[in-house]
Amino acid sequence: MLAMGQPGYTRDVDAAREWFRKASAQGYAPSQAFYGALLMREIGPEWIELGLELVRKSAAQNDAQGQFFLARCYENGHGVARNDVTAAALFEKAALGGSKPAQQSIAAMYERGQGVASDPVKAAKWRQIADKPVPAPRCPLARRRGGYPRRPRTSLLRASSWPSDHPLRQTAPGATRALIPARYGKESNSAVSAFSL
Repeated sequence: MLAMGQPGYTRDVDAAREWFRKASAQGYAPSQAFYGALLMREIGPEWIELGLELVRKSAAQNDAQGQFFLARCYENGHGVARNDVTAAALFEKAALGGSKPAQQSIAAMYERGQGVASDPVKAAKWRQIADKPVPAPRCPLARRRGGYPRRPRTSLLRASSWPSDHPLRQTAPGATRALIPARYGKESNSAVSAFSL
């Protein structure tokens, strides 16, 4: 994928094809899907059978992209006999797996009644799901409710533990003091807050 034009890399289709081939030979389902689609579309009709075999292997592993590409093949009759019922079933599986193009395709099939019974309610549901943005990955250290972990608070220091010649111990004996930076506290100028025991 990096060789296909990501920042810092030049677009090199031959290198990308080679990396997809290597990963698909190891059984990696997303690479099988992309390499199979690449063989069927860009290399030529003599490779359709091999490309279709790779896409089928990917779809058999429940890869959403593999199911989407195989559904496209059945929808367009590309390498297989055209079958709208099979295409709709594969689009729905891929849509449930999170593929945005599959969600849009199954919505269109429900709108047209192609391969499935016409159902505007299901079509609207899939359109709504497809229009939602993909959530950003969460921080692995995030709390259960989401968000990022808080910064640790500055620990409280007892004035009695400070050296006897410390200026703050002399000004407030017997008080508990916390060194709190201004950005954490309400005070704008003072970084020291005093609390009574």
